[in-house]
Amino acid sequence: MVNKINSIKQGFLFLILLVTFSSCNRFLEIYTASTNDKSIKLNNDNYYVYENDTIKVVYYFWDNCGIMSFIVENKSNKPIYIDWKRSSYIFNGGKYDYYEEGSVTDFVNSGSTYNGAFGIKYGNSTTVSTSIKTERVMFLPPHGGIRKTSYHIFEGIIKPPKGSNAINELKRKGTCGFNVDLSSNKVEFRNFITYSTTENFDKEQYVDNTFYINSVRVVHDISNDDNNSNADNLVIKSSPNSFYVNGIKKRSLR
Repeated sequence: MVNKINSIKQGFLFLILLVTFSSCNRFLEIYTASTNDKSIKLNNDNYYVYENDTIKVVYYFWDNCGIMSFIVENKSNKPIYIDWKRSSYIFNGGKYDYYEEGSVTDFVNSGSTYNGAFGIKYGNSTTVSTSIKTERVMFLPPHGGIRKTSYHIFEGIIKPPKGSNAINELKRKGTCGFNVDLSSNKVEFRNFITYSTTENFDKEQYVDNTFYINSVRVVHDISNDDNNSNADNLVIKSSPNSFYVNGIKKRSLR
């Protein structure tokens, strides 16, 4: 199920996840997103970035169950117009609208760093203000930007492929990793945006960016294991191209 949310969690670039489950048979799955779209690049800070001559779209997924959060920047010297009613989040073929009365859109200073704009670490150059009501058609001035935070990505569990040694590795090391069997566990999500350089949309253009979960890392809760010399709080490095699901029971991975 996809849940609508209206705000992104504020945090640090290094997110400390203190696992406090009552049983050591609880796990955290960390999902890494990939794309086959050659027009989308992964930058040095692990942000996915799509851009053309007019706009740039920068993505941030890191949250529990993932988050479709992105910045749209107007690169041009002319205004652009975004039609939110004809823009959608698409999960495994199912369409979820961005336009809703009373939803929140954040306006980002053109001098913002990506970390600052996504609320991770604010610097002196970062300004984020909030508009309580989203207009159907949004005016975006030259070199201006907005941040849109909308839907959770995925709340389910991805099991290791049949014949995988991942469960045995998890028992031995408290962690394992595996690539997703896309034939049986494909999780695909898209961002579709309709925009124009003219207010009457006679020069309509589109952004259609598709991602999928390619790999999984499973972390065992060792915080209550007295026999493990590494029984500390789990410190997970957050990454804009990944997200996590916690509270997973051991039997769910089989």
